[in-house]
Amino acid sequence: MSVTVRVPPYWRRHTGRRADVSAEGATVGEALADVVRQHPELGPLLYGDDGELAAGLSVFLNRESITRRDGERTPVSPGDSLMVVLAIAGG
Repeated sequence: MSVTVRVPPYWRRHTGRRADVSAEGATVGEALADVVRQHPELGPLLYGDDGELAAGLSVFLNRESITRRDGERTPVSPGDSLMVVLAIAGG
């Protein structure tokens, strides 16, 4: 099933400047894996060496953090929207 994945502005150079990427999958993890399949340069930005989502990233499914649900195993439905958000630190 197709979902829309919104990528952070800085990463859009890897998606042909597209803000939204259509992805297939039954779960958040499958959809993100499809985005990486389409745009391999995003793999190291999304995932750490351990294969887990990179530190400093938050992923939202329809405006709700996936950490409040079942993480990457959270099911998605056609038309859902995923948003990857980069944490910003400063001081």
